[in-house]
Amino acid sequence: MDIIFYGATYKPNYTEDFRAAMCTEMKDVGVRNVDDILPGWGNKHDELSGYWMVEQQMKEKAKANAEAKAEKAEKAAWRDSGA
Repeated sequence: MDIIFYGATYKPNYTEDFRAAMCTEMKDVGVRNVDDILPGWGNKHDELSGYWMVEQQMKEKAKANAEAKAEKAEKAAWRDSGA
């Protein structure tokens, strides 16, 4: 596990005056609930107003999936209308 410092430009509320962020990287750890890996870490992270990058990625993926589904439904409706 590494703790790294970087610009965090991916944050939704990123501003140019933001100086540094700490990120806990667990490169060699398989995907699973963070409390299974580090019990209590998730609660402490949230208390400190931490930002879970994976949550942002999940939201972006869900949005893209919803948009694709809506586009598919729109095409089907157009096709079914006989236009």
